[in-house]
Amino acid sequence: MSQIYLFDASSVVELLLSDHDISLAFDEVALDLTFYEAANALWKLGVAQDQFTEAELNTAIELLARLD
Repeated sequence: MSQIYLFDASSVVELLLSDHDISLAFDEVALDLTFYEAANALWKLGVAQDQFTEAELNTAIELLARLD
């Protein structure tokens, strides 16, 4: 029996911003609001706190969309 992992917003954001292989999250489970919350966290980090370039933020958003 294989294990299924539940990703919450913080784990998705950590995965997107780290050097980990994003494919770890494919075919796993996430709560309904996880992707909205992750997008909000990315916006906060990238726009409100200016921690990322626009290109880095766009890449993270594109990867998030692929996970959804």
